Amino acid sequence: MSKKILFFDIDGTLWDYKTNIPQSLPATIKAVQKAGNLCFINSGRTRAFIRDKRLLDLGFDGIVSGCGTRIECRGQVVFNYELDRDFALRAVETAKKYNFKMLLEGPEYLYMNKAEFEGNRFGNTVIEQMGADLKDLDSCAPDWHFSKFSCLTLPEKREEGLAAFAKDFDELVHDPLVAEFVPKPYTKATGLLQTCSLLGLDAKDSFAFGDGINDVSMLKAAGTGIAMASGRPPAIEVADYVTSGVMEDGILNACRHFSLL
Repeated sequence: MSKKILFFDIDGTLWDYKTNIPQSLPATIKAVQKAGNLCFINSGRTRAFIRDKRLLDLGFDGIVSGCGTRIECRGQVVFNYELDRDFALRAVETAKKYNFKMLLEGPEYLYMNKAEFEGNRFGNTVIEQMGADLKDLDSCAPDWHFSKFSCLTLPEKREEGLAAFAKDFDELVHDPLVAEFVPKPYTKATGLLQTCSLLGLDAKDSFAFGDGINDVSMLKAAGTGIAMASGRPPAIEVADYVTSGVMEDGILNACRHFSLL
């Protein structure tokens, strides 16, 4: 049997939205690897925001982060994209024009003006989890290093602002106030396909696990796309297979179904 490569979203897939990890997950990852297969994280989070020791201690073979803008394999960075300075400055200037509050997301640091996100659940989560690796956006200008960004938007200029970014960025709306912007052509799908190419593996031998809007491209690009039953309709609709929910041992059950362990 040819070697398989598995790609896992984090939020809503490896753990639930309260960061609870199913008890079966550590043994499942090890069993899949023992069977000769590879396990990669494939996340919209940039590398700076993938820091939880509980995740990293699961022993993944690599990490695709920032919607395909960075690829690590066995601890080595094999691909990394960042916005160049002029492109970054134009993005920040555009956001200010439409009163969008920015979170710049990079490989080592995230950047935001904390006061602009006061009272917002998303902003509070970032502040709590990042600690000293969350830098002040304005005071670091223009020496940012980032590959994508998210914005807290206001209704009155939201549609105009989204349209202004549409030429250069794909936009993913996660709630009525927060939008995620990923530079074209990067997606979780490009990360999956490039990782397979770098490792000399056929994408037909890949399995992708996800639950949300930004997992759709990855689920469609994989040889087999697997959605969590606890996920959102767009992911479930494009999946080849729907497993049980994240805390109902969804990953273990899917791996058993496809004889991956």
